[in-house]
Amino acid sequence: MSGFIRRRKTSTGSWKYYPCVKVNGREKQIGGFSSRRSTELALSKAEKEIAAGSFGREELAFGAFYERWIASKHNLKPSTRVSYEQTFRLHILPTFEDNRLGEITPLDVQEWIDGLAASGMNPATVARCFRYFRACMKQAEAWSLLDRAPT
Repeated sequence: MSGFIRRRKTSTGSWKYYPCVKVNGREKQIGGFSSRRSTELALSKAEKEIAAGSFGREELAFGAFYERWIASKHNLKPSTRVSYEQTFRLHILPTFEDNRLGEITPLDVQEWIDGLAASGMNPATVARCFRYFRACMKQAEAWSLLDRAPT
């Protein structure tokens, strides 16, 4: 693959290892490690991400992504925008706001839906919450921030 390890001596006399990869004709260094094994693992992971086409993606928290997503919804009627914002504020963000997009699993989503239903919420409201959440996650997939939406 296109990766290599650069080794440098520190001012204290120990060695530091730097995994590097070439992406789009440019060299990119991926941190620094004190052990060769940790460096090899980081390099291997980066090479796999490059092969999968996911290297260098932003690791956004869901809450930050939601802010970008809702700002991109220019053609919503005012009442629809209010419905989206209220549903996210009350039912979706409390559960997923701090989770990274790529860390939300289908099981997390199912447990969230089960929790909403168990709280006595109207089934139509549960369905609306899921529909809005799914639309948001599908947009993350369309913007290539996720390989596959968990919904």
